[in-house]
Amino acid sequence: MKCAKLTEAKLQNAIDSDIGSRNHSCIIPNIYLPRFGNESDLVSITNTGYLWEYEIKITKNDFYADRRKYRHERYLDSESATDRKPNRFWYVVPAGKENGKFIPLIEPKLMPVYAGLIGVYESTDTTIPERERGPWVRKIKSAPLLHKEKATIEQVMKIADVARGRMWKLRYRIRALEYELRTGKEYPEFNESGEEIQ
Repeated sequence: MKCAKLTEAKLQNAIDSDIGSRNHSCIIPNIYLPRFGNESDLVSITNTGYLWEYEIKITKNDFYADRRKYRHERYLDSESATDRKPNRFWYVVPAGKENGKFIPLIEPKLMPVYAGLIGVYESTDTTIPERERGPWVRKIKSAPLLHKEKATIEQVMKIADVARGRMWKLRYRIRALEYELRTGKEYPEFNESGEEIQ
């Protein structure tokens, strides 16, 4: 089986494209949620207020190393605080195709009981049109509902704050690039008083 070389960012984009149009109001990559105690590769909040976490694994070794992290003990423990774990937890891995069958990098039987599995396939065949190469997202094993509590206001505000900060940084970079293209000069930096820094 041959898998296309997919980066974490490409897998994040594929998941965003797939679930963004289906009942998820907020999707954000690489976010640290303090109560979870770890950075999540991707987090989404459904329109009904459930928080889903996606752990992206590019290699088998990365998958096995991740299983040793403490958070997985919390996800197994039905008595642990619900605000310290997502409603659903997914592993997202590259996938290949063999004889027309979708085959993920990690076998579904290796998934822990609390985790679902999503495979992302992208064709390496350059003879087919680019739009038909993918990436294609397929749910291979459903993630069980770990609890029924909705995302806390603290979690929603943290996600909103990270999204806001990233949006403003991106806006600043776009403004700087436009200025540099228009003038041929570097975009000036300003201090908190609004004075240009020399």
